[in-house]
Amino acid sequence: MFGQNTKIDSLKARVESLEKEKQKIDEVVETIKTEIKVLELEEAKKNLGSLMEEGIVVTTTVKHATFYVGDDLPPSERISLGIGKQLTVYPVAELMDPGYCYRAIYGGKTGWIYYRFFNEKAFPELKPIINEMSEKLETIETITTKNRADRMKIVAERKRARIYERYGEQAGSLILRKAIEIGMTKDMVIAALGSPAKKNITTNRFGVNEQWVYRGGRYEYVYIDDGIVSSFQTKY
Repeated sequence: MFGQNTKIDSLKARVESLEKEKQKIDEVVETIKTEIKVLELEEAKKNLGSLMEEGIVVTTTVKHATFYVGDDLPPSERISLGIGKQLTVYPVAELMDPGYCYRAIYGGKTGWIYYRFFNEKAFPELKPIINEMSEKLETIETITTKNRADRMKIVAERKRARIYERYGEQAGSLILRKAIEIGMTKDMVIAALGSPAKKNITTNRFGVNEQWVYRGGRYEYVYIDDGIVSSFQTKY
């Protein structure tokens, strides 16, 4: 039993020693992290070079104004500013969807500020940047619009092919124009006009008669006998 207690005490002492070593290591790590931040700040300032002398003090104008810390966009660290905070911006900008950001310094940290977070047009020095970024954004918008139109065209072509394959060319052509004709099935009517706002169904010894009510479009009432369109009523 005495030997067992001695081993336990030895292990406890070892754990205590390791915990002290870990504490020292953690302290060293934090010290190194702090030193890295200081060096990064100095390096960032050095990279800005002569621009440091061209800084413009601006004031934030929106509640959601945010300072993006670091050199990269999008940022990994953000500081909420709000309205009325002053910071220094420089005539250097980078695109960041959906706009662009200016290089800036706030609270001793280098980073970025979004162009809509302050009144950039109040500073003539920034006009060249505004013009440059506006041209880039316009180019991006043009490309995006073209890509969107191309995608919509592809979607429309695929839809046309599916409808022709399912309903045939004659009925498919009407469906794509959101039109119907006598003899169509209920499925075709839904493909062309969508589901009705209301259905009135009558069952008698001759079969099932349905009145489909539509609102807001050309067709007001579609009459269906035993699953086939027998007549319809339009507004014009």
